[in-house]
Amino acid sequence: GSLLGGTLRQLVVVAVSSEESDPEFVTDLLLTFPYHAPSDEMWRVFTSLYNENAQARSKLYVLLKQWLLNFFWRDFKGTPLLDELTAFCRDVLNPTLSGSGDVLMRTVDELAAQEASFSATAVPIDETKVPLVKYLNKKLDMSAGVLAHSVLDFHAEELARQMTLVEFDLFRKVEPWEFMKQAWSKGDAPHIKVLIDRFNVVSTFVQSCILRETDKLNRARVVRHFVSMADECRKLQNFNAMFEIMSSLASAPVARLKRTWAALPQRILAELEKLNELLSPHQNFANLRNALKTTNPPLLPYIGMFLSDLTFIEEGNPNFI
Repeated sequence: GSLLGGTLRQLVVVAVSSEESDPEFVTDLLLTFPYHAPSDEMWRVFTSLYNENAQARSKLYVLLKQWLLNFFWRDFKGTPLLDELTAFCRDVLNPTLSGSGDVLMRTVDELAAQEASFSATAVPIDETKVPLVKYLNKKLDMSAGVLAHSVLDFHAEELARQMTLVEFDLFRKVEPWEFMKQAWSKGDAPHIKVLIDRFNVVSTFVQSCILRETDKLNRARVVRHFVSMADECRKLQNFNAMFEIMSSLASAPVARLKRTWAALPQRILAELEKLNELLSPHQNFANLRNALKTTNPPLLPYIGMFLSDLTFIEEGNPNFI
């Protein structure tokens, strides 16, 4: 039958049971136990079982190593548990599992020396879709810096590609535990916070580029350029950047520019309508969810939709049964 629940101790016993051990269950247990118990309680359960059950020590050691490798930054780094782990490796692991404590402490030293970033392999860009060259709409004098130029000076496809490269680097650093317990709303999800801050910065930048133009025809050209950028982001499967741009175009300061919108060609308005339909919040973003399901990776999703899903799940369901 299915496992519905249990005490933390019972769940750890199941995780290291030779008959019922399941790698996915171990991963899920280590990821989600903070919903129900603090890390020091999990540590007490682990050390108690290790001292009581000699036959399960090898599996408990594997569980501890997995706990460290995946959740060192969440549960050990900068906490009293790190000192307890050091003593446990020296006084318990080394005598009972020859030299295993020293091996584990070398792992701790390696983890402590690393940045808290999610290890991921960079996905190569398909050169048939986006040329690996930076190109401009005209030759520029860059001595005054890039901010001295209009966004129109840069090709929409190249801007979309650069945005995608930057945002991929940010996405790959997000740790799974940052999605737990609404950590992003409490300041405990540093990499998700960076993504949220970037979303706001890009949205403000798009609005500023449009609103600083005093001539309606120039404003229309800038709007047209950002619509093209959003569509290029769609082609690159960067739904997050596409949402950043489209939310700016739908913002009150930009949406109220009636004469600017009237100056746009029908082709651009039709393109804009397709993008709006894809990102429509109707039926809980049904079109966007379907697009994500049917799109082959690599892709960058709109993270805000998933954060909203997690909020509803956590607030609408009890932590205990």
